[in-house]
Amino acid sequence: MVPVYLTAAAVLTAHGGSIDVIWPLILERTAAFTDLGAGISAAMPPRSWFGGVDLNHLATPEAAIITDSTGAVTPTDVTARLALRLTDDIITATDQRLLQATVPTGIFLSSVFGSLEFAQRELAHQTEAVASEANLYQSFACFYGANTSVISNHYHLRGPSGSVVSESCGGMDAIGLGWVETASTGSVMICGACDGSLSPLGLASVFTGGGSVLPPGSEPEQFAPYGRQTIGFIPALGGALVALETRPEPFRVAGHEAVIQVMAQESGYSSGHSVAELSYLIRRVLRQADIGLADIGVCFGNGAGVRAIDSWEAQALVDVFGPKLPPLAVPKTGFGRAYAATSAIDVGLAAACLATGLIPPVARGHEPDDTGPVAAQVVREPTALRRDQALVVNVSENGFMSALVLGRSQPTANRKPSRGTNGGKTSSATTLRGDA
Repeated sequence: MVPVYLTAAAVLTAHGGSIDVIWPLILERTAAFTDLGAGISAAMPPRSWFGGVDLNHLATPEAAIITDSTGAVTPTDVTARLALRLTDDIITATDQRLLQATVPTGIFLSSVFGSLEFAQRELAHQTEAVASEANLYQSFACFYGANTSVISNHYHLRGPSGSVVSESCGGMDAIGLGWVETASTGSVMICGACDGSLSPLGLASVFTGGGSVLPPGSEPEQFAPYGRQTIGFIPALGGALVALETRPEPFRVAGHEAVIQVMAQESGYSSGHSVAELSYLIRRVLRQADIGLADIGVCFGNGAGVRAIDSWEAQALVDVFGPKLPPLAVPKTGFGRAYAATSAIDVGLAAACLATGLIPPVARGHEPDDTGPVAAQVVREPTALRRDQALVVNVSENGFMSALVLGRSQPTANRKPSRGTNGGKTSSATTLRGDA
C-alpha cells in the first residue's frame, strides 16, 4: 500500500459553487441563510434554504442532457446535475489528470435524500402510464447509485465504483473506500457525496424523520451546534467531491497550496449512541494515522445542532482528548447540513484549512451559548493552525460513525502498513507526524 494524496476538492454549498468562493465567505463568518437573504420561511419554500446556489444552472451545458450507450436519457434531477457540475470542476482542478491516468479512474459516491426528486418523478411517470418517459434508472431502490452511474457513463470511467448509504457519514465513508482502493491498487478515485431534498417526497421524508430539523418559522440562529439554544439543524443542498491520487500533487485553494495526505479513515456503528464506541473509533483512526493527541491541530466536529447528538459527540471528544481538546471547527453553521454530503464537505474544508493555515470560525450568530469544554473550543474567529493534522468526525442520528485524518506534508516514504478493522475495510498507517 502506498500513500494517498487529496489533490483537489470541488465543493458547493449555499455560499456558492466553488471552494475558492466559499472559503473566504466562511472565514468572514457569513451565514448564507441570513446574510445572503435566504432565511427560513414559515411557508417552507424549500429552495430559499439554499442561499446563493443557482439551482437552474448546476450543470455545464454539455452535461445538462446526457444519454448513455443505449440512447436512454440519464437522470437530470438537481443532485445529478450537481454531481456532474462538481465532477467537471474536479477534473478541471486536476488539469485533466483524472481522465488521462494510466490506471482506470473510479468513483465512490453517497446520497440519502438527494435523488428523491428523481424517484418521485419516475414514480409519477409510471403511475401516469407514460412508460416511454420512464428513466433507465427507474427502480426506487436505484436512486442511491444513480449519481455514480451518471458520472461513470458520462466520463467513461472504468475504475472501481460504488455507492455508500450511511446517512450523514456517507460522504466521508465514500472517501474512505476510495482511500483504501487508491492505496491498494493505485487507482485514481473521485469520491464524496451530493445531497439535498427539493421535492415534496423528499421534504416529507425530512420533516417526518424524528424532529431533528429546525422547525419552520424558527430563527436560523437556533441552529447552534453544542449550544443550549439549539433546537435542530437547517437542511441544505450541497456536495463535495475530492480527487485521490498516489501522486503528491499540491492541493490548491484561494491562492494557497499544500501537499495533503489522507492518513486514515475509520467507520463504525453504534445503535445506542455509545460514548465508549465513538471514543474507540476516534482513538482507532488516530492510531491508524500513527499520530498522538497533541498532533491534531483542529477537529472538524459533527455539530448536528441536535442536543442529544451533540452531547454524544461532545462526551466522546472529552473522553479522548481530556482537558487538551483541539480547536473545534463547525463551518456548516453557515450553510446547513446537506445529509450525506455533510461529511464530504467537511473533508474538503479541512483540506482548505491545512492549505491556508487558517481554522474556519463558526458563522456569525450561530455561536453556542454553552460553557462546557467542547462549546468553549468552538472557533469564533479565523485562527492560525498550529499543527499539521486535521481530524474530521461525523455521526448520524441513527448511529453511524466516521472519522478521518488529513495531514499536510511533503511526500513520505512507504513503510509496512498496520491493519485495522475500518468497518470491514483494510487500512494503512503512514509516516506523517506533527510537531510535538
